Amino acid sequence: MGALDAEARARIASGLETTYNYRLEVLRRRRFWSDARVRDHRILTSVKYDSLSRQYGLTLKLDGEVERSSTTDRVDEMERWLTSVKEISLGLASELLPAEQYLVRVKADFPLRFVWLFIPWDRDTPWARAPLSAPSVTSHEPNR
Repeated sequence: MGALDAEARARIASGLETTYNYRLEVLRRRRFWSDARVRDHRILTSVKYDSLSRQYGLTLKLDGEVERSSTTDRVDEMERWLTSVKEISLGLASELLPAEQYLVRVKADFPLRFVWLFIPWDRDTPWARAPLSAPSVTSHEPNR
């Protein structure tokens, strides 16, 4: 069994475009206040199956702009593309203050489902948090 449920697999196999929506925030830790949001990003991973070529068209967007795209015929690679986001540029590291503590938090936003057609069921994931290292300050002298 893979990372996707039977409903998602069926949608993809039928050729419907399936998109996962992630929210990513970089926060600066503050001691006696709530953490300050430094950056806020939306990441969309999507797949569309082409039954004629038997290929999955894969797209990753960062804040509405296509960051990268690919095609594959492998189900495991398609599932990994949808559910595992890696190597995303979050901006310039020089904008982070070296003496401060930062953390990154991520969550997936899924569309509402309805139980018995009228009771909304929120399927979003909780925030996952991890420390983020600020860049170290180094001085560089030009080579002579």
